[in-house]
Amino acid sequence: MRKLYLSFIVVMLSSSAWAPLKITGEIRPGSEFRNGFKCLHIEGDTPAFFVEQRSRLYFDFSNEKLSLCISVQDARLWDVTGQIYKSDNSFFGLYEAWGQYNLDEKFCITEVGI
Repeated sequence: MRKLYLSFIVVMLSSSAWAPLKITGEIRPGSEFRNGFKCLHIEGDTPAFFVEQRSRLYFDFSNEKLSLCISVQDARLWDVTGQIYKSDNSFFGLYEAWGQYNLDEKFCITEVGI
């Protein structure tokens, strides 16, 4: 029975019905060294170095009449939060969501979620 379910899922995922669905992503790390940030450096202050990472996953669906886009984002500092941080889920969220329905070649209806 498991093999039957698995083969059904593989057929559905490889079907041409999912052809307009595009899934992409990006990972953007950035490092920063702060030594006198927003004010002059005072003797005895210790500098700060950290790496921030922003990861996004995009889901785009488009055909003749309908276009949808949903993007989720995870942004965090390295070594500040654990890999599984269950008490605060504010690092992960919906970044962008919109949909567009084309009435004809010149007119469309667009709904922006965020």
